[in-house]
Amino acid sequence: PPLWRLLCQTATLGKSENVSPVLAGGMTKAMLSGRPYPQSLLSVVLGRIRAEKDVGYFRASLLKAFLVRNKQMEVSMSLDLNRKDMPYLLGRLFAVLEKAQSDAISGANATIKDRFFSSAPATPARIFPMLIKNAANHTAKLRKDQDKKGWAFHLEKMMQDIVDELRDFPSTLLAEEQGLFMIGYYQQMKDFYTKKNEEK
Repeated sequence: PPLWRLLCQTATLGKSENVSPVLAGGMTKAMLSGRPYPQSLLSVVLGRIRAEKDVGYFRASLLKAFLVRNKQMEVSMSLDLNRKDMPYLLGRLFAVLEKAQSDAISGANATIKDRFFSSAPATPARIFPMLIKNAANHTAKLRKDQDKKGWAFHLEKMMQDIVDELRDFPSTLLAEEQGLFMIGYYQQMKDFYTKKNEEK
């Protein structure tokens, strides 16, 4: 995608006139020279995600580009079940917990994404134990529906597999770890919807 479209993902309301000229200049220099992206790119993208509670393809791409170039991380653009980084696993876990809730309670007034998407990566140790406890109620509700019983067991297994890889929930995540959290979340949600569309 063109640079201006990516930069709009960093701006309030996605409007080009709200793009920071300093960030735009730094991004252009980095792309032309192959140097690291401005550090502000990470904080601005995370800020927009927190404000709008939406990752999306372009923001995930910006986070990936930053982590690959600035932090020398290897990051694929599709779900990586072999990836064991704690922030990535936490992002995946949040997606699974959100899916369990949305499938159990369609049309919920306030989803876990609405209420905890900003605080979960900032303070995982405070948020995740509560979300996991609530998820047990969601999967129990799904199990009561014969058509959803198998799906409930699948979601429970996914949660358990991810939690088994996590030694503990950290009290907080650094900015780059929050970026990896968002990528894990995005890729897991994308995988859910890709599989759903394939089944239609």
